[in-house]
Amino acid sequence: MFFSWYLENRHFKKGVNLKGQVTPLLLVVLAILLIAAVATVNIGRVSLDKTCSANGADAGSLAAASAWSGAFNSLALMNEQLQIYYDMNYYTYGQLYFTANDYINEAIVYALLGAALAAAATVAFYGFLPACCSIWYGMLIGSILDGLAALALFESAMATSAFNLTAQYMLSLTDSFHDAQLESYCAAISFMQDSYESSNKVGFSFAFSNSCISSKLNDAQGDTYQAWLASDGAYNDKNYSWQDKINNNHSVSATLDLPNISSYTLQHTVGTYSQITGLLEDLISRSQIIAGVLNSTAVVLTTVAAIAMLSFISSLVAALCCPPCLSIIGSPVCCPIMVGGCWVAYYSYVWGGLEHAVAVGILAALVAIGGAISLYLLKDKNDEAFENWAPNGNQSSVSCGDAEDLLIVKIDSVVLPKWNTTCCVTQRHPGTSAGIMPSSYPAVSSCGTSKFSGGDVGSFDDSYDPSIIGSR
Repeated sequence: MFFSWYLENRHFKKGVNLKGQVTPLLLVVLAILLIAAVATVNIGRVSLDKTCSANGADAGSLAAASAWSGAFNSLALMNEQLQIYYDMNYYTYGQLYFTANDYINEAIVYALLGAALAAAATVAFYGFLPACCSIWYGMLIGSILDGLAALALFESAMATSAFNLTAQYMLSLTDSFHDAQLESYCAAISFMQDSYESSNKVGFSFAFSNSCISSKLNDAQGDTYQAWLASDGAYNDKNYSWQDKINNNHSVSATLDLPNISSYTLQHTVGTYSQITGLLEDLISRSQIIAGVLNSTAVVLTTVAAIAMLSFISSLVAALCCPPCLSIIGSPVCCPIMVGGCWVAYYSYVWGGLEHAVAVGILAALVAIGGAISLYLLKDKNDEAFENWAPNGNQSSVSCGDAEDLLIVKIDSVVLPKWNTTCCVTQRHPGTSAGIMPSSYPAVSSCGTSKFSGGDVGSFDDSYDPSIIGSR
């Protein structure tokens, strides 16, 4: 400007009176230029700090969202394993249930058959009146029927014992499934909590790493800064400060709003763990008692059958050893052998008949009522336990303790207050820009928001995808 004016007005060179007027004007112009230059530097410096803050905020929010979305993708896969393990165990339990049902149906059929045969044996015993020197065919028929009844009750006891063993397998499977599923759920909770902390650390680390701090430090300060980052200083302190060569304090701080999981919604079975195991333990206990009663009844019937057979053999001996006795019933002069045989047969009948009247009547009632009805009740409990294994119902959970009495099917959903994270970075750089005139820089702040939604843990959709959705 000065040189342009001089060229246009050089004919005033000899006019010394104009020289004093031009010089102040030039000084003013130079001052304005200096101020403009300093202002330009300040504006550029503030703009650079603003850009660095924005970069740090965006990087912090996106890094945290990326790490957190990765954790949810892993949780979706872990949840799928929970569902698969449940399906496998539910199928296995179903096979055991149907096997147990077959055993108990078999036990009921044999118990009723044994009761019918024992009742028929009683009719056979009392349908034939004993006579000395006659063959007691009633004892033979009753003995055979009692033997068959004993065999039927042995089969019923064996089927009940097989049911008992199957119920023990069902209980063992329920226990192992509950423990494994609870352990997996607790591991998932622990994993997500660790991932939440790691996501925070990653977010803070990226926020500081992308805030242009390194470019403002000398070599020694840069080494210190890198060591601070490596030691999770960004996460622990959330602020980094240093001094420049003229001892001005500089600082960069960051905040990160990363939502944590509020609760998990668990899908569980119809019945609780304690309800199902309580039913199975009752099945095991009752079936042991029923099997013992059936087995004892079979032993008693076997004894009665043996006594009845002895009575039949004794009557056969008495009738065949002395044929004249057939026409002289009750005569002690028939023959000594006959008398002895006849009394043996008679007393065998009396004791056998009395024992059968008392034992078989009670045993038939036990088999028909106590056995069959009790087995039907066991069948109902077995049905109830199987129905309680079906998946139905949700419950909110915030810790492992909430799920201790559940048979977990899967994590139906996770509850968060929001599905985005916001990171803010603030830079403070006081002091001068060029050492010419003092300048004070304002604190500059920027915030970036990123989402981490997109997938669905409950349906095993591992497509959680982070993206920046806003900056300011």
